[in-house]
Amino acid sequence: MEDDNRDAYKQMPIYRKGREIAELVEAILDLADKDNEHMQSVCGMMYVDAHNLSVKVAGAEAADLYDLRISIALVSVVYKMTFCK
Repeated sequence: MEDDNRDAYKQMPIYRKGREIAELVEAILDLADKDNEHMQSVCGMMYVDAHNLSVKVAGAEAADLYDLRISIALVSVVYKMTFCK
């Protein structure tokens, strides 16, 4: 029974969307100028941020921590308000 719930977070829409975002960011990063040091720095931050979303969702679901879930929701809202205008 416990094994059935171990990967339940992978079925969550926000987790799946996080994986989609990570895949899109990776595709964008493949197009970035490899010779531009600043661009590579920004690409590194984008990569980490994109992958952290699904990791945090998985961690919150696995630990079943309400405050961590709320924190992730807040980060998502702030990100949308800041970067998705």
